[in-house]
Amino acid sequence: MGVRLSGKDIYKNLVALRQVIFEVTEACNLSCEYCGYSTMYDGYDKREDKRMPFAYAKNIIDYLSSIWRDSDSEAEIAPVTTLGFYGGEPLLNIDLIRQIVSYIESLGLKRTIRYAMTTNATLLNHYIDYLVEKDFTLLVSLDGDKDSNAYRITKDGCPSFDRVFENLQYCKNRYPAFFENNISFNSVLQDKSSIDQIVYFFKENFGKIPRIGELNPFHVDSNHLLKYKGMFRSKMDCLSHSSHRDAIAEELFMEDSCISHVFNTLRYNSGNFFLYYRELFIDSSLIQRTTTGTCTPFMLRMFVTARGKILPCEKISHDFFYGKVDKERVNLNVDDVAIQYNQYVQTIEKQCTTCEGRNNCPQCIYELRNKNGNFCCTEMISRKDIEQNLYSCYTYLQKHPHLYQQLVENVSFM
Repeated sequence: MGVRLSGKDIYKNLVALRQVIFEVTEACNLSCEYCGYSTMYDGYDKREDKRMPFAYAKNIIDYLSSIWRDSDSEAEIAPVTTLGFYGGEPLLNIDLIRQIVSYIESLGLKRTIRYAMTTNATLLNHYIDYLVEKDFTLLVSLDGDKDSNAYRITKDGCPSFDRVFENLQYCKNRYPAFFENNISFNSVLQDKSSIDQIVYFFKENFGKIPRIGELNPFHVDSNHLLKYKGMFRSKMDCLSHSSHRDAIAEELFMEDSCISHVFNTLRYNSGNFFLYYRELFIDSSLIQRTTTGTCTPFMLRMFVTARGKILPCEKISHDFFYGKVDKERVNLNVDDVAIQYNQYVQTIEKQCTTCEGRNNCPQCIYELRNKNGNFCCTEMISRKDIEQNLYSCYTYLQKHPHLYQQLVENVSFM
């Protein structure tokens, strides 16, 4: 049986919270066909272009800062927390972003506060001066050249590429250091793009390699399953058919499916991976582990929707909220959060006992709920699976003997 969480565990997570993400608006000026909030998916609250009231954000900040003040006063090194801004398209509500930044700066917190944003870059030329002033980190969604970007369209069905590309060139020319250090890209692989095209486009135009993700396989609406299957492309399959396989793999590094597979196989099976330094001094058999690989609530981040739901992540169904914020208060009880999380875990523990990968599970429990509302893992691991993974891992390392040292020296785990 996995470890059971208590309210104290949740409180500790809030003390050490790395990121708070505000969904400042549901509104978006694009209508990307594969968007997680499009009709192709379910599992999210109906999008009605709602904007988060400033009172919601203020109450969340006040709630957290009251927790942080006691712990931060005793810290030898100032903790770091990032405020993230999400949408929709967050720049459609730049006024709220300014209010939030101004408010948290007025509090004089002892921890370091940084700012980040995920954006489609359609409005970047209007607000880049402010984003540079506040040293934002930007993740720009762009799928490559004009053809690769064909699913990223405006509300009236027009391509968005020219506008976005022009804005990015403007920012690159106006603030070259900021562009180099603070802007990264996220690309979605689909049937109108290829990894070769994506890598070439970003290297040629921006000197960068983007994160490349597949279409989200979770919460696909059953009425749009055929559409999803037609759009889906596998990273591993695309790379295996590339005429520049090894060269692209070198460029992608951890974005390459084979290399990430090798890393995860070593991480889970080598016995030489330690998540925390203290694990070096403890018998691994005595370490209590949670069932599945699910992050405990608020271990990494807190996501607050425009409607005031409080979740542990922006990537999961809105059904899994642990509390709410309104214009008056934050309704988040750490004991209730622990109970709710433990109930989720208990529903799947019996399955886990028969899985050979139970002590090193990468699965997120929030993605394991089926259409009937039950939690069911479809990725059970046998001893044979582990042996095959190890064999493919070591075979790949034999062909690429330099890779192990690269992984040890260059990969940090967050």
